[in-house]
Amino acid sequence: MDEKLTNNILVSDIGYIDVNKEFEKYKEIISEINQYINELQMFLVVNPCMPDYIIELMDLCNCIIKTYTALIEGNYSNNELIFIHVNRLCEHANMIYKYREEKIEAAISSALAHEKSAMDEFKRTGILNEHFEKFHNLTDKILSKNVVFEFSHENLDNYEKI
Repeated sequence: MDEKLTNNILVSDIGYIDVNKEFEKYKEIISEINQYINELQMFLVVNPCMPDYIIELMDLCNCIIKTYTALIEGNYSNNELIFIHVNRLCEHANMIYKYREEKIEAAISSALAHEKSAMDEFKRTGILNEHFEKFHNLTDKILSKNVVFEFSHENLDNYEKI
C-alpha cells in the first residue's frame, strides 16, 4: 500500500444520534393529523351519509400517529418490524390516494337512497376529493418508504481531504 496515501486517510469520530429526538420533528405533523381526524369526525356528525373511506382514512391516520409516537418515545423493541411497518403504512397511504376516485364512486354507489343527492352534491363541490387531498398532503410530510430513520448529513469537519 502507498504509505503517503494511508497516512492521509483518516476516519472521523463516531457520532451518536438520539433517534427518538430526531423523530420529534414530526410532532407538529402528528398534531395536524389529529386535527384532520377531528375534521373527518365532524363531517360524519354533520352529514347524514357515512362513506366507508372516511373510516379507512381515520384508521390509517390513527395508526400513523401511534407508530410515530412510539418512534418519538422509543417505545418499540424491534427495529426491523418498525421499518417494515412504516413501509406498509406508506404503501397503504399511497394506494388509498391512487384509488381515491374509485373509493368516491364506491361511496356514492353504496349510499342509501336518501343519501344519494347529498353524496352527489359533495362530489360535485369537491368535498369528497378534498378529504383525499388533505390526507395525501399530511401523510406525504411524515411517511417515507424504506427510510425509517431519515437523517441529514452532519459535517463534523474532523477529516483531512486527500
